[in-house]
Formats: sequence, C-alpha cells, structure tokens
Amino acid sequence: MQRYLQLTDDESELIQVEVPQKAQVQTLNLEPLPCYAPVLMEFFTALSDALGHLSDAPNARALGFFLRARALEQAVAIRQREYLRAPRGLSFHLVPANVPMVAFHSAFASLLQGNPTIVRLSSRQLPEQQQVLETLNRLLSQARWHCIAQRIRFVRYPHSDALTAALSRQCRSRVIWGGDATIQQVRNYPISAGALEVTFADRQSLAVFDEQSLRQMPGHSVQLQLQQLAQDISQFAQQSCSSPGALVWIGTDSILRQKTFAQLSGYIESSICRGSTQLALLQKACLERRIKDYDYFGNLGWGQLNSLEQLPPRQGGTVYWQQFESMDAFFKQSINYQTCVIVGGSRESMKEQLVNAPQVMIDRIVAPGQALAFDWLWDGVDLLSVLSRMIV
Repeated sequence: MQRYLQLTDDESELIQVEVPQKAQVQTLNLEPLPCYAPVLMEFFTALSDALGHLSDAPNARALGFFLRARALEQAVAIRQREYLRAPRGLSFHLVPANVPMVAFHSAFASLLQGNPTIVRLSSRQLPEQQQVLETLNRLLSQARWHCIAQRIRFVRYPHSDALTAALSRQCRSRVIWGGDATIQQVRNYPISAGALEVTFADRQSLAVFDEQSLRQMPGHSVQLQLQQLAQDISQFAQQSCSSPGALVWIGTDSILRQKTFAQLSGYIESSICRGSTQLALLQKACLERRIKDYDYFGNLGWGQLNSLEQLPPRQGGTVYWQQFESMDAFFKQSINYQTCVIVGGSRESMKEQLVNAPQVMIDRIVAPGQALAFDWLWDGVDLLSVLSRMIV
C-alpha cells in the first residue's frame, strides 16, 4: 500500500494546509484506521463537546449536536447491523462555499470509516467555518489524537489542473459537491478504475401546504410552523439545495392560501430581500413563460408557476408557488426534488404516497425547521455506508 501522497514540489507548494496546523499534505498517512475505531468515536465526542461551546456560531453548535456520542453510536449500529465494514482508503472531497458546514459533514463521514481524508476548501474564508477549523486545530494538537491528525487534511489551493488531477489519481473515493458545472469540470480528472465517485448535483426543494390539516390546527401551531419554514427559506441566502424554492398549496381555498403566504412573508429575514433582484428574476421568468404572473407579499416576491418541473432562479427573496386541488393531483406530477417540507400534513402519509408514485422523485420529507438539518443520508446517498466497503 502507498504510504504517502506522491506530489511534485511545484504541486506541493500550491497547497495551504488549514488543518492540522503546520502539517504538510505530503505527510498525510495513507494507511487507514478500522471503521468506527474507538479512537475515532472518542475524538468525535470531544469535538462535539468543543463545538457546543461556540456561543456565537449556531451552525457550528448544530454540527456539534449532530456529532454527539449517542447519535453517532446509533448511526454506527444501523450500518453494522447486517455487514462488517472496512475503509476504502484515501478520500478526496471538493466542497462548496455556499453552505460552510458541508465541508465537515463530508469529511467526518469519511474519517469515521477510517479513511485518510483530504478536503479542498473554497478560497473564501467563512467565519463559522474558520471557527470549526480552529477548534479542530486545538484538538488535533493534543497527543492523544495524533493518529487522527496524521490522516486528515483541510486544504486550500488555487485552480490547478495538475494538482487536482494528481489527488484524483491517488484517491480511492472522490466526493464532489456541485453545482453541475463543478462536477463536469472535476470529471476531466480521472480516478483509478477501482475508485468510487460520489456526486451531489444541483438540486431543488419545495414545501407542501396541506390546506385541510392547516384548518384543523390551532393558530399558534400554524404560526410556529410558518416561522420555522421561514428559517428554512432564509438561511444561506436561499442558496442551499435543501432550502424550499417552490411552495405547493394543496386545496381550493385561495383566501386562506393568500393569508398564509402573507403571514409567512412577514417572518422572512429582510436582509435577504432585494426588490430589484426580485423584479428582474420575476420579469425574466414571465417572459420565458415559466410563471403565469407574480405578486408581492411582505418582503417576498412570489411567482405563480406554470410547472414544477424546473424552477426559475431564486435569490433576493424570490419564491415560486403552485396550487393543486388535491394531493392526488400533486402526485400525478413528474418532478425531481431533494427535500419536501410538509406544512400541516403528515410526513408518514406523504412517504406512503411517494412509494406509489415513482415519477415523483423526492428524497427527504421533513417538518418545518428541518430542511437544512444535515443527515448521513443525503440526496438518497448514505455517506456512512458508501465511503466504506462491506465484507460479506
């Protein structure tokens, strides 16, 4: 087995290692640890506790909660229930800047399998991401975590075909977080015939409002769900693939729909809303006949869709909506979405209907406030399983 990376001096000089501090990429130990080794589980427990103390970094704290010992133990038990697992080897991850915590979820899914892991970060230094990197550096400087520090590198480097190609040739798994153009570009750099590639392409998400259920809910419960949905829509300036861009109303009461949409608009963070951007996007979508009409409720610009098949661009506080008389009518659509936030309805009922509607491709059904909550199962891909090998 190859023990260390093979890079030219010119390639190595391009790399800035962020984690661990003062490490070199060439000294990354390519010998894997066992999947879910006790030292890995103990390290993530320590990291979870450290991240939980970052009072001014809510997304970093959420990452710490996600990594808590009990949750990790349950996730591991599920994956080990049927098969023994073994690491794949060196894993190379290319992550986006629009959702800073993705870099860590991706890296930690690999590291938990015992894989030596390289993560190429964006050139943009994002405040919360930097806080997590600093926390990692503090932990990895301790002697007890030396074997982990040897096997993880968070790096930055300018565009370099040669360097990306060299890292790709040597990896046993490559994980590319889109968009689509990034995935196509990186695929110009081949991986070995036996290596695995996992891609997360551009996706869209929606929210479904169940009129009948909303009528039966107490007013304070409706208010809470709308406030939580507003957070799902607003975070990361609407650029997350799991942030709902289409709002689907199931029912015939247009007055209740308008009232509900207006109430939701009142909870949207004004900082993401730019009237000039909304007007430009909505007018362009009208000219392209992708929406029938548009209107404004509160801070949001609302476009009425002709079809759910492909959403127009969304930013600056722009959302799109469509109304169906019944859930049956909705499930006759041929659509492909990542996440569906169910407002007022039942997640379990919707899952059951999805099973019998294969043309409706939706990977996640979540409650309001959970659209951006990461899980090891993402875009229909189980990262904890795919980044390890099954022994049968």
